[in-house]
Amino acid sequence: MFSSLKGWGWIALILGVIQILAGMSLFSGRMFGIWFGLVAASLAAIDALLDIPAYPLWSVAMFGLSVWIIYGLVAYGESAPRVRA
Repeated sequence: MFSSLKGWGWIALILGVIQILAGMSLFSGRMFGIWFGLVAASLAAIDALLDIPAYPLWSVAMFGLSVWIIYGLVAYGESAPRVRA
């Protein structure tokens, strides 16, 4: 236990705001949005691993979802080059 329940609530709130901002920045289609999304998903994955003692199944599911998001941003994040007609 690294913090009290109140501390984990603040951590979850801050991570949620970061993830919302990352999701909105991905709509810009720029590289900053991809990197910001990678950082946000990585923080969410670390948070999910730290929550395993309290919520094992939920934490493993959230960790898997975070890894899937990271894979999607790395593999498909950069838009394909546009071909001129």
